[in-house]
Amino acid sequence: MNRTKKPAIWLLFVALAAIGFTATGAATAAAAAAAVREEYQQLARSLLEDGRIALRDKRFADAKSVLQQALVANPGAPQAFLLLGQVALAEDDAAEANRLIGIALELAPKAQEVLLWAGKAALAKHDKTEAEAHLAQLQSLCAACAMTQELAQALAAYVPPDQAVSRP
Repeated sequence: MNRTKKPAIWLLFVALAAIGFTATGAATAAAAAAAVREEYQQLARSLLEDGRIALRDKRFADAKSVLQQALVANPGAPQAFLLLGQVALAEDDAAEANRLIGIALELAPKAQEVLLWAGKAALAKHDKTEAEAHLAQLQSLCAACAMTQELAQALAAYVPPDQAVSRP
């Protein structure tokens, strides 16, 4: 008998046994993962609300911390990226705001609140053309909505930095 075949057959047997074990445990693992995911989603929702409150109260460091925790709980939460982008805008970091809100926009391309803030972030980086594109998307979703009107007003009030009048 060839000695090299014996270990190969043994390894095949071990591999098949392992696959069978994994397959029988897969349904249980999937159910447990789904339950954990729901718990994390609930945690993320709670953290998002805490982050909104901190942002509203202008406690930007607290908002950032809580919203980053929300992203750990649910890395695909567009609202967490959106709110972190709003924090960045409040802290006059237009580049970071555009990056974060851009992620939210990728995750939720038709969300009206995301489109509103994407337009505001575009204005913060002085890109009126991009802001107008976001306004057009908002108008196609809901022309009379408050968010559409808010972005339209922001665009109407926008003055490019080279045309701004400096005050003494």
